[in-house]
Formats: sequence, C-alpha cells, structure tokens
Amino acid sequence: MRYKATVSRVQTAVRYIRAADREAASAKLTEELARPYAFFGTWDTQVTDVDLAEAEEPKPYAPVAADGSLLMSLKDAAKHLGISYNTLYTLVIEGEIDHVQIGARRYVSREQLNTFIEGHTKRGF
Repeated sequence: MRYKATVSRVQTAVRYIRAADREAASAKLTEELARPYAFFGTWDTQVTDVDLAEAEEPKPYAPVAADGSLLMSLKDAAKHLGISYNTLYTLVIEGEIDHVQIGARRYVSREQLNTFIEGHTKRGF
C-alpha cells in the first residue's frame, strides 16, 4: 500500500548577523535563506501536523510490449530468475538474453527469459 502524507512544520531558529544597519542585516538574511542548503543554525520544531490521505494501490510501472507480453526491468527479471542484477546485466550486454531499450533503461520480456531458460536447460551432469 502507498499512503500520501502531507506534513506541515513550523520551526524557529535564532541567528546573529553582523551588519551595519537593520536593512543590511535583513538583506543578508534574505540572501542566505534563498540558498537551497544554507546553514542557518539549529532549528527548533514548534508544531508538526501530519495528515494521511486514503491509501491507494501502487500502479504497475512495467510497460507492455506490442505483442501483449509484459516487459520486466532488469532488476525484476533478475529477481524472477533468482540471480543477481549484475549477472543478468552481463547476460544482456553479451547478447545471451535479448532486451528492449527504452531511453536509458533496458527491459526483458518473460518470453525471452523462458527462451533463455529452455536453451540452457541440461539433463544430467
């Protein structure tokens, strides 16, 4: 399950600023707070309010191939086969398992996994 949470927090901090006058101090403070990760000292949380919305089922993220078969990410395909991601990645790069590349990501169809398993299944020692 996935829950959407909205968190509101009121925090206060004390900061001493060296400046010639009040306007210069205000300008320095405004400039410092505009930086994404500016150090501002220790923050003290005054109030925290958490609101949890309704739960929703996660949406499937694997794309569907043109023939209707479901594509699996390399990570999911490795789990499906019971091997490490690195081993599967090596098999894909070496051409042992055919894959589909969409953008920078690679996907493997269940059919290709079954073909690979059938082609490497051996009887006896």
